[in-house]
Amino acid sequence: MKKIFVVGDLFERFALNSDVMTLTNFIQSHKKNQLIRENSYWVGQGVNQDDLFNLSQSYPELFELLQGTSYIEKDKSLVHKQKAENCHLGMVEQLSEQRYRIPVLIDQHCAELSDHITGEHINGTILMEAVRQACIAVTEKYFIKDQQAVYFILKEMKCEYTSFLFPLPITMDYQITQSEIKSAHQTEFEVVAQLYHVSSQPACKINAKFSTYEKNMMSQLEKGMAQASPELFID
Repeated sequence: MKKIFVVGDLFERFALNSDVMTLTNFIQSHKKNQLIRENSYWVGQGVNQDDLFNLSQSYPELFELLQGTSYIEKDKSLVHKQKAENCHLGMVEQLSEQRYRIPVLIDQHCAELSDHITGEHINGTILMEAVRQACIAVTEKYFIKDQQAVYFILKEMKCEYTSFLFPLPITMDYQITQSEIKSAHQTEFEVVAQLYHVSSQPACKINAKFSTYEKNMMSQLEKGMAQASPELFID
């Protein structure tokens, strides 16, 4: 029995490899009775919740054949996104107060892929955005003590890439290395995130420093700076 990964149609070049097929080819093979039922079929990158819902409605027996469907559940509100396709994270799993595990989910309709596909791998800008979103999701869910909105300021991000990541399941290990909780809204964090297909072979390591502040205060500060910014160009 083989493990076959089903990916979004945008990753059709990657799907030319063995043991990978696009969602459209998965459906077409089923229609033509060419799908090998003894194989194990798993969700890869690019397949979103709408795709799975449509599959469950139109081809319920095919949906039942596909494994890993719960893996792609996401909550866009945790990362301050209005469109689900631009949320790159699944549900956060807390391992300890300092460590978290998060599935990285790449929707083929996301903003970063709208005009950038190079080769067969997942581009680095998406991985950076996934880590930025993780900073927001983990902090708001586990460290902000009330429901008032906070203002995130990313101060530093350092990326180290040692290998490619492809449109297969990707996991992020997110670890807090330093933190200071100054008030209900004001915090300081330093984190390191490693992204991988298998934990023994991390492909990307990203260090980040960021702070949170009370949103109304920072919004007023930003507004004042924005109003004054044209003066920078006055001779």
